[in-house]
Amino acid sequence: MRAIRDISAGEELCISYIDLYQTRKASQQELQATKHFTCTCSRCSEPMQESIDRFIEGVTCSACGNVLITSNANQLYKCEACGKKENAQVVSEVLQAVCDCFESSPMQDI
Repeated sequence: MRAIRDISAGEELCISYIDLYQTRKASQQELQATKHFTCTCSRCSEPMQESIDRFIEGVTCSACGNVLITSNANQLYKCEACGKKENAQVVSEVLQAVCDCFESSPMQDI
């Protein structure tokens, strides 16, 4: 095992089972499929409006520039600032197009 800095004796070490930058839903699915448990850590269990995941799973609101976030219950993205709503399917298609651009970019190895 390697570390980017010296580790003191007795210092707590944390190992993530998943990519910390993937969505909460993707993380939960991966943990269920590979480790056979549902994570209930504070990040996974806190409301999306209060979670750091709102920035990972959210998108910029075209009306005010804040963050559109979703709840699994209503399949809508809603801006926490101005209240604008967007269909989750539309957001998903835009995000997939962005991902496709990154995956086909020669900069992906940087």
